[in-house]
Amino acid sequence: MRAFVISFFFVFSTIQVFSQPRTVGYISSTFDVFEGYTLLSPLQGLDYRTFLIDNCGDVVHVWPGNQSIGLSSYLLPDGSLLRAGSEFNPQFPAGGNGGKVQIWDWNGNLTWDYKVSDSTFVSHHDIEYMPNGNILILVWDSKDSLECISQGRDPAILFDGELWSEKVIEVTPIGPTTGTVVWEWDSWDHIIQNYDSLKANYGDPSSFPERFNVNYTGLGAGGQDWLHANALGYNPSRDEVIFSSRLMNEVYVIDHSTTTLEASGHTGGARGKGGDILYRWGNPEAYSRGDSTDRRLYGQHDAHFIPDSMVSGVKIMVFNNGQGRLDGDYSSVDIISPPIDFSGGYAVPNPTYGPDTAEWSYTAPNPTDFYGKFISGARYLPNGNVIICNGTYGTLFEVDSMKNEVWRYINPVANGGILNQGNTIPVNPVHGTSNWVFKVQKYAPGYSGIVGPLVNTGPIELNPWPYICTTGLHSIAGTQINFE
Repeated sequence: MRAFVISFFFVFSTIQVFSQPRTVGYISSTFDVFEGYTLLSPLQGLDYRTFLIDNCGDVVHVWPGNQSIGLSSYLLPDGSLLRAGSEFNPQFPAGGNGGKVQIWDWNGNLTWDYKVSDSTFVSHHDIEYMPNGNILILVWDSKDSLECISQGRDPAILFDGELWSEKVIEVTPIGPTTGTVVWEWDSWDHIIQNYDSLKANYGDPSSFPERFNVNYTGLGAGGQDWLHANALGYNPSRDEVIFSSRLMNEVYVIDHSTTTLEASGHTGGARGKGGDILYRWGNPEAYSRGDSTDRRLYGQHDAHFIPDSMVSGVKIMVFNNGQGRLDGDYSSVDIISPPIDFSGGYAVPNPTYGPDTAEWSYTAPNPTDFYGKFISGARYLPNGNVIICNGTYGTLFEVDSMKNEVWRYINPVANGGILNQGNTIPVNPVHGTSNWVFKVQKYAPGYSGIVGPLVNTGPIELNPWPYICTTGLHSIAGTQINFE
């Protein structure tokens, strides 16, 4: 009875606080939320920490940082944090510039600090942990004007005097700051063009959909950041790599079973196609088999394979940012099922790579209410829910399979530091608000990477208000009421 009175008094005394709208941190939840912990690496702020938060928005673990986030982070099976770092490289003045890949152990010790940056190349955007302990890394590689023209690039659209190819390298960590590159793939080895008939790679792009048309500019409009890959993933059961090109409005699958030599050519590997594109989706215009009305992706991010343990067959999830849709700008989260042929490979396009539409897609009831112009991501969860990061506005939310919202959280770390509860989030001069988040991951309580005790230290935001959190997996930390 005493506990009831105390709880009742506490609730009664904070009714006035509850009546004020919360601006950051935990906003709402239902009992249908997936019980787990969300890994949050704010892109702005002053100390570059990464947080593990529960469904009530309380921090249960934190890793320090020693430089800007650049841009992805993952909790590894051994409890380490794999995180991309950003050391600005002036030779690559584009969003997503990285240059570092780091591993921090559970106790916050920096155990691997690997530099991927010089005057001709730099890591960027995304990284991927592999089951063998190696790391896949996205890399921009600069090609000067002579190299570009030698590949058949039309000089009239070589506005910056160079192009950046997209490379994927696989690195085995060795010492505290060293690693060995054990596999490499470069988009530059898989070019087709119909500008210069004297070049060996001359041909009709529509006849070579397994290659990149070096004169298709997409959203890049002739700039040096030609493809702008922003996502990287791996399917261990098929030994395939997926990456996403924002400016081509496409996602691509390539064969990782090749050697580096085979990956530079057009034969070899499990699929017999070397490093050529096995599958692409989102924009048939990029390989001259369609026009703007055939496009399905619009500046997308976070393309990845959904783990086999969660779904049957090959499924790809992508955050479709939606900039430039014919029916207006709005975002969607799409799941596609690539057609598989009798041999287990991807079906030959006829006339384009299928499917024509997504198998499952989330949009807001009023579509334009959900729009992240850039960054952002989404992840499929073991119970069939999907956690969505509208990174442009620092807003995380989760929906169930019927697309009902079951959880909402707003990142309280902005460009000037951590906000007070009740503060208005400053507007970002580029777009959205100044609390950007690239993407997030969510882990089940039984995940092997949660190796130590979780210590609840309360919300991230400053001067938190008392609030009611209607979710089960939580340990109370003073300022909120939890109904289990």
